[in-house]
Amino acid sequence: MSYWLSSISYERFQVDEEYEFAVDGYKDAEFNRALRVEPGDLFVYYIKQLALFGVLAEARGRCYLDWGRLWPDGSYPVRFERRPLLVLPRAQMVPASPLVPRLSLAQGRGGESLSLGQLLRFDLREIPQADYQLIEREMRRMGDSHAD
Repeated sequence: MSYWLSSISYERFQVDEEYEFAVDGYKDAEFNRALRVEPGDLFVYYIKQLALFGVLAEARGRCYLDWGRLWPDGSYPVRFERRPLLVLPRAQMVPASPLVPRLSLAQGRGGESLSLGQLLRFDLREIPQADYQLIEREMRRMGDSHAD
């Protein structure tokens, strides 16, 4: 099983909500990364304009190509089916900036810390299990703290 971080626009997030997070898509430049996605892989979604982590999902299949346009901000032909595991309301989404220094992937090759922009510049990237689990814990804590 692999763990992934997906950086999406707020416009894409809104469309994903309409489709109940059933499908995910990426530009063809992400094709080689997306080929590594397997059913059961876990994803955390970062919403760029909000700088928030808001969704956890699981891949339900391997990637395929579909040039039909679903999202308003462009064509994302590299797709796979997914199912949401946790979707937080906007008020409960987790701010990324306090978590980034705690993520192992935020450490550059020379030991320097990467900025939020550097870290999340790719739409799709594989991340260590521990980083996924840290974000997941924070997201579940935020969801639980606002239950009822």
